[in-house]
Amino acid sequence: MSIDKLYIPAGKKEYIIIISSIVMVTYLHKSVQDQFHFIHIMHYYLYYLVVIYASIKMGLLGGFISAFIISFLYDHEVYLYFFNLPHYKLRGFIEILMMYTVALFTGFFTQKLFIEKKKLEQANIRQAELLTELQNSIEERMKIEKELARIDRLRLMGEVSASIAHEVRNPLTSIKSSAKLLKDDKENEELINIIIKESEQLESFLNKFNHFIRKSEFNKERTSISEILDELTTYIKMYLKDKSVCYSINNKSNIDYIISDRIALKHILLNFIVNGFEAAEEITDGKVEITIYNDEKYIYFMIKDNGRGIKESDYNRIFDPFYSTKKDGTGLGLSISLKLSDEIGGKIFVENDNGAKFTLRIPI
Repeated sequence: MSIDKLYIPAGKKEYIIIISSIVMVTYLHKSVQDQFHFIHIMHYYLYYLVVIYASIKMGLLGGFISAFIISFLYDHEVYLYFFNLPHYKLRGFIEILMMYTVALFTGFFTQKLFIEKKKLEQANIRQAELLTELQNSIEERMKIEKELARIDRLRLMGEVSASIAHEVRNPLTSIKSSAKLLKDDKENEELINIIIKESEQLESFLNKFNHFIRKSEFNKERTSISEILDELTTYIKMYLKDKSVCYSINNKSNIDYIISDRIALKHILLNFIVNGFEAAEEITDGKVEITIYNDEKYIYFMIKDNGRGIKESDYNRIFDPFYSTKKDGTGLGLSISLKLSDEIGGKIFVENDNGAKFTLRIPI
């Protein structure tokens, strides 16, 4: 039988009250002379109150133990001569029996209420767990539906975009080639330079566009983190040559090699770093922090700037194709990064932390 069906856990306070009450009532009972019969009866019924209190606070077991202690102090001879009880001890025996009866009934109903209360608490806890599981299930379903909708939009966009890119690229190549041939004519040099510059910008856009709509072929290989950091450092120094933005690189990772696509990984990180520098340039004392760390399963690349951060209204759209908060942005940089991350098994996390913080998680 479980102890929960016999005993209610009590605190130090309840033990002190029960013990001190037994000692006090016993002292009063023993110190009063026998001729004060009425006072003795009052003390006897005070014992009942102690038994009832012990049964309420400690259940069946507490009630019976207190009844035994009190009855033994009240008349220990009933226990000593139980099987050969003198007739003058019959009243004491009945009174002790009544004390145990009070402990039994009070303890039984109190214990029953305690068990039902415990069952109700467990039911409430289980109900809360089920509600949490249901909420998590709904949120997960919403995430899946959102991701499926995004994939479907990308698929439809890819089908339309591929034909657009094909139609634009051919005449663009002709325009660019013709402009270079005409460049020798000094009178048209400025105009031709504009044509070439705009053609190159359009070609760059189309390259990004094709990168976005086509499925990349990856070459997963043993990739060195330190080598990638060296290449990124070289690029950063060139980028910041005439700029006042500061940067720091903190490699806390205890591994140096992972199996991943080197080019895709570097492309994602460069995109985050450039975005960070552009955000940091908008404020005084701009800074970008690059931190690499790992756990047992993943390596994390965190790029954090101290710029103005991401607006709440932009949070759910920054990875949408062609959505950009920059004046001259194409809106494809983060979309390509998300696409590359998905294809190499990574995951991107975004949050505001006194600026924007992008974290790329890659399996080790």
